[in-house]
Amino acid sequence: MKFSQKLKQIRKELNLSQEQFAEKIGVSRQAITKWETEGGIADIDNIIRISKEFDISIDELLKEEKNINNKKDFLYSSETKYDIENIIDYDININEVSEVVLKGVSGEKIIVKLASNTIDDIEKHFKVKIDENKRSIDVEIKKIGEITMSEAKDELSVLIYIPYELCNKIEIYTICDILKIQDLKDKGIEADGKFEDIFVYDYYGHLELNCSNDMNITYNEFNGRIDINQIKATSKLNIPTNSTFNINKKGRSNNICFNLNNQPTEEIELIQQSKNLIELSGIGSELIINKYTK
Repeated sequence: MKFSQKLKQIRKELNLSQEQFAEKIGVSRQAITKWETEGGIADIDNIIRISKEFDISIDELLKEEKNINNKKDFLYSSETKYDIENIIDYDININEVSEVVLKGVSGEKIIVKLASNTIDDIEKHFKVKIDENKRSIDVEIKKIGEITMSEAKDELSVLIYIPYELCNKIEIYTICDILKIQDLKDKGIEADGKFEDIFVYDYYGHLELNCSNDMNITYNEFNGRIDINQIKATSKLNIPTNSTFNINKKGRSNNICFNLNNQPTEEIELIQQSKNLIELSGIGSELIINKYTK
């Protein structure tokens, strides 16, 4: 059961209207409608509120969101496959879509899936181009039809399945609302562009985010390193309470502060010597490191 279905089930079992449910967790009725109809997923603050208010674990609320390989999730889809022979870098360029998913898989093919619940004839509106050179596989997704950029941003999801054993590192440029990363252990990933919600599942590597708008980043487990490079932005990094890490702050007028379940806490209560690293770079930015109880 997906988050949207789980949320609706909880509400129905409690015999609550969307308005009553929204009031209990302090959001608008429109937010509940959006979450229940898969128009978006709640941020970690609201997920924690739902977990506490209705006594259900965060893992239970989100566990099916990890299953991003389900081809039945969308009414319309298109797939492009390309054989990979050697370990290589991946250079990905995606403009103006709703969601981008990077998932490591077994095998020797990269699979690019375009999916939507409202856009039929996807092949008429978008072109997937995959080129190989000596150093990288280049993936580019272009709008070619009459569909507007606004429709693509609201309705198109891009899922890229990368052969784990034939991947060295990944560089991606994208503009999207949601970026998901899953099952790419020990692979370096550098993401540039604009993205708001980043969900990282079972990833143990170096993730670099170059983005100057506010971000909400959530790990189900934090192992490795994350570099957050931004200018005049405030972002939140959500990691489980059992996470250990060191921090590094670079640039001018940057600040790092700490929360425990979204309540301010002291730095000394969070920082421990660890091989894991969180680094903030840029100018005039703030990073809130929020440890949450799973």
